[in-house]
Amino acid sequence: MSHDVMQNGNLFFNSFALPLFANSLFLGLLAYHAWSRRKHSGADYFSLLLVCSLVYSLFYGLEISSLNLTTALFFIRIEYLGIAFIPPVFLLFALSYTTSLKKFSAPLLTAIFLIPFITVALGMTIDRHTFIHEEIRLVDGELFPVVAIKPGIWYWVSLAYNNFCIFFSNLLFYRHWKRSESIYRKQLVILVTGVMVPWISDIIYNAGFVPWGIDPAPFALSFSAVMIYIGLFYYKFFDLAPAVREIVYEKIPDAVLVIDKKNRIADCNTAALNILEISRNEIGSPAHQLLDAWPELKQLIGETGEIAQTDLKKQRHGKEEWFDIDILELPDRSGAAAGRIIVLHDITRRKQIEEDLIATRQRAETANRAKSNFLANMSHEIRTPLNGLIGFSSLLMKTTLDEVQFNYITIVNSSAIQLLGLINDILDLSEIEAGKQVLSEENVSLEELAEQVIDMITYSAHSKNLGILLDIPAELRAATLRADPVRLKQILINLLGNAVKFTFEGHIELRIATAPTVQNPSEMNIVFSVKDTGIGISPENRIRIFEAFSQEDMSTTRKYGGTGLGLTISNKLLQMMGSSLQLESAPGDGSRFFFSLSLPVVETGKNIFPETVSGKKVLIVDDDIRNRELLARTLESASIVCESVSGDHDALEKAGFFDALIIDYHLADMNGIEISEKIRRSQTTKPVLLMFHATDDPALFSAARQSGKCTAVIKPVKRHQLLGLLTDPENTGSRNTLPPPEGMLKEIPEKYGTYSILIAEDNTTNMLLAKTVLGKILPEARILEAGNGKEAVAMFADHHPDLVFMDIHMPEMNGLEASAAIRRAEKGSRCPIIAMTADSLRELDGKLDTFGIDDAIIKPYTPDTVRKALSTWLQAKQE
Repeated sequence: MSHDVMQNGNLFFNSFALPLFANSLFLGLLAYHAWSRRKHSGADYFSLLLVCSLVYSLFYGLEISSLNLTTALFFIRIEYLGIAFIPPVFLLFALSYTTSLKKFSAPLLTAIFLIPFITVALGMTIDRHTFIHEEIRLVDGELFPVVAIKPGIWYWVSLAYNNFCIFFSNLLFYRHWKRSESIYRKQLVILVTGVMVPWISDIIYNAGFVPWGIDPAPFALSFSAVMIYIGLFYYKFFDLAPAVREIVYEKIPDAVLVIDKKNRIADCNTAALNILEISRNEIGSPAHQLLDAWPELKQLIGETGEIAQTDLKKQRHGKEEWFDIDILELPDRSGAAAGRIIVLHDITRRKQIEEDLIATRQRAETANRAKSNFLANMSHEIRTPLNGLIGFSSLLMKTTLDEVQFNYITIVNSSAIQLLGLINDILDLSEIEAGKQVLSEENVSLEELAEQVIDMITYSAHSKNLGILLDIPAELRAATLRADPVRLKQILINLLGNAVKFTFEGHIELRIATAPTVQNPSEMNIVFSVKDTGIGISPENRIRIFEAFSQEDMSTTRKYGGTGLGLTISNKLLQMMGSSLQLESAPGDGSRFFFSLSLPVVETGKNIFPETVSGKKVLIVDDDIRNRELLARTLESASIVCESVSGDHDALEKAGFFDALIIDYHLADMNGIEISEKIRRSQTTKPVLLMFHATDDPALFSAARQSGKCTAVIKPVKRHQLLGLLTDPENTGSRNTLPPPEGMLKEIPEKYGTYSILIAEDNTTNMLLAKTVLGKILPEARILEAGNGKEAVAMFADHHPDLVFMDIHMPEMNGLEASAAIRRAEKGSRCPIIAMTADSLRELDGKLDTFGIDDAIIKPYTPDTVRKALSTWLQAKQE
């Protein structure tokens, strides 16, 4: 078809088309030039706009040079490629220039071109439908043949869309004009004028004010292009040097100096003049002459030839001011160094804030040290009278008292112990908050640690008739890990103590398990949990209970007592270990507190039972199903055959088929001793492990030992107790695994003659208590009394005692200095020195060995503590 169109007879020389062809050439040159400068805002879309206008102008010139309708329609189709896209490209240009384009999403930008694409598609098939033109014919015009049309529905849609694009573009320019400085508005006025010209020409054309058949739009677009070009490239922002100086240079608060190669101040803004206290007439003078009042900056400019950054202070108007100095290289057009730009940013306020923060931190540190010292002193001062209170009340409880007197002194003793616990909690919390708590890792057996913790709360739990359960898998019973045993025990004791306090029936379970970990194969992820069947915690109070001095509510505090510090301390200790305390609970359904720790593995994999017990059969008799499960799991891990029953009838029937029996004393119909005696009378005597509560009558323990091969143990049963049952059944009857009573503590070794004990103590109450306790343990001992460190050193030199109890805080010479003096003067065998102090072991950490002290007893102490120390160190001295 294009070949036919270009044949002779289809086109004629039309002098009216020549301006359109010239206009097209002009638009092409303008488009090329604009594209070469497309880095300017909106220039790329402006270039595309010129291309669309070129297409429209060129093919409109060919259209009016056509002699027949077929040829004219061919060029009209191509015109639509320009006509349809001029309005949306105009809009994109406006969006780009006013920096609004980034607010439009990709789908929305695509939608802008939906109508133009439909218009092009309809324009290409214009002879097949009536959407754009209901009627098209070629008629003789006044000047040349004209294509006469009757507009269709899409013509009006397209016209409305075009007007919308032009209106919205002008709206964007107007809003940008309102926000701009006055010096930039000239450029925007030129741009808006350029946008308005095609719109106005279209209105004139449709109103019939031009000769029929002549479309002024191509020429209007050219005029518009010239206006926009001038606005974009002639009045571009940073070619307006006065504006740059007025806004960017003069009005910024920072001081700016321009230094040339000869170190002269070539230029500076008003802020620099004010800061340097110079006049504008002095610009051009050498910098070293103008900066005598600021020698630090003068030296910096004179010595620094490179980029630099520093802070300098300056005295101005009797005040000290600080500035952040930036020295930047200033290149010329070729890139060579032409000088330097120096920017001074006032940071006086920032420096004042920094100094205030430093001063505040120092005051806080001073206050924190004062608080720590105060707490340490208060700890000592409070524990000193508590030592006498707890010690003498403990001694008094062991004397002959009537029932009322015994009750009174028991209340005094328990109140003193409760006060001591409160003091310890407050000290722990203050030390943690002051950052003085330090973790001390050791090799730890989790099984031993858990058993020790359970032993500490068993009595209080059994006194409330609560079951105590310990669940540790076999792989953890055999493992040795690195942890801080003291802090780990403290956390677990707090959790177990709370569980006992808030539980009235059921049981409390300490469970230690492993969780998967892939970060470090040399570590194990251990999950510790304490579960109870107590009162539970409501969801709204789960966060509050972790706050210091808080419990679930104030009524709980009054009903159950306590300070509410236990969970706070535990959580803070766990945070030091890289963990935190978690909670699962519901009112009435009990609570589960748990946390996880990644602990380095020292040893793992050894068997918890010898192979000789494999295949043995054990019958478990207990009405607590959970305790039966845990015992069975422990035994079955060593290939021991287990069967569990809940009552006496099944136990009596099945006892003969097993090698050993584990029987709970507290059964419904028949107690454990009665069952074991029946089994012994009716069958061959079997080794029996009888499980008791810690609060049971001691006479029951003796009765159990007399019932054949019976061993009395406190629930929960420990692994070494199970091992004894299976590996040494012949001696089971003579073995007692219960903790020995006070009178059965390790004996103090005998000595030819009497022991001589030196007590150094400045407090008369504590001196009397120490003498009383020693008098009951070693009635024949000779007690030497020293009221201060100097007396202690002199008495040691005169009497050479067998052992020294040394208070730390004493007048004239403290216990540490006295111990060091004794070590220097000591001759012959080493005399044990035991500190008796109200300080905590953490406060004494590292001091004992340094000053020659062998051991420490923390006040307040009990007679058992003193007996144990005497037994240990007097035995060591004899050896």
